[in-house]
This record gives sequence, structure tokens and C-alpha cells, in this order.
Amino acid sequence: MPAGTPDILACLKGRFIGIEVKKPKGGIVSPLQKLKIKQIQNAGGIAFVANSLEVVKRELSEHNLI
Repeated sequence: MPAGTPDILACLKGRFIGIEVKKPKGGIVSPLQKLKIKQIQNAGGIAFVANSLEVVKRELSEHNLI
């Protein structure tokens, strides 16, 4: 994958999702990763940084995907 691409790419209920996975403590999001997340969001996809399963559940729930 090209540098900065989120770790997990998926399609759920027709929505493109990019998830950048970080450790619960100390995970740093690079400027390139932030840019890729913003590009996905600007294109109508869902992209976010997750450091726990709870974050993933919350984000997907907020978008009515679970």
C-alpha cells in the first residue's frame, strides 16, 4: 500500500471505510496519515484513527453502520 494509507480498508453497507490503527498509548498519527484520512472524508468515505475496539464501535455507530 502507498505510504499513509489507513491500516484497514473496508466497504460496509456501501460506504468506504479507512481505519488507521494505533496503540492505546503512544500511537502517533503522521501528517501524511492525517492527509489521507481527510481525503477519504472529503470524498464521502468514513475514515478515522482507532486505538481501541470501543472507538471503532462508536465511529461505526455514529454513521449508522452497526
